[in-house]
Amino acid sequence: MLKMSKFQEVVKTHASRKKFNFQNKQGTYYFKSFDEFFTPFLENYASFTPETCTSLIFRPRKDLNMNMTLDFDFKGREPIQISATDLAKFARKVCKIVDSSEFILTKRMSSYIKTTKTEEYHAYGFHLWLLGEYSLEQCKLVRDTILAQNMLTPLRKKYNFYNSDENAVDIAPILRRNGLFIIGDRKKTAFPHYI
Repeated sequence: MLKMSKFQEVVKTHASRKKFNFQNKQGTYYFKSFDEFFTPFLENYASFTPETCTSLIFRPRKDLNMNMTLDFDFKGREPIQISATDLAKFARKVCKIVDSSEFILTKRMSSYIKTTKTEEYHAYGFHLWLLGEYSLEQCKLVRDTILAQNMLTPLRKKYNFYNSDENAVDIAPILRRNGLFIIGDRKKTAFPHYI
């Protein structure tokens, strides 16, 4: 049996079923303060492997105005590396919808093979964080505008993803139904995202 990383041990001590702000396939966890989570995470994340990562997802609150999180998931027929320059250009256009100027982009270095019950494809995409205090109404406006104005078309033409825009712009994170993987953590089946 593989020994747990120090951070996995920290996470395990914060297991909580009633109140939680992080989750993964093993359960839900509650950290009372930023430092209680961030300090041990930062000390350990460089050593994460598929076996020692925690695959934590931050659970955003619906009752507060907070950062906006968008998840773009693309399906392709061949290996792809998306240019950070292209993503930054797209992100600036998205920011204009809500008069924002501060954002963070994260992505994997390249696509990975994903197999579902119905298909196998090269999975790639990115996460876009708009920093600030945004309401759920503003979040919905951003997603609706991206779809109505076909803002993904330039990326689609260059990177040849075949899933629909509706499918590519994941509705759950932007409406805070679920969160995104913590930057630097990872799925057990794929490499982590990088800023």
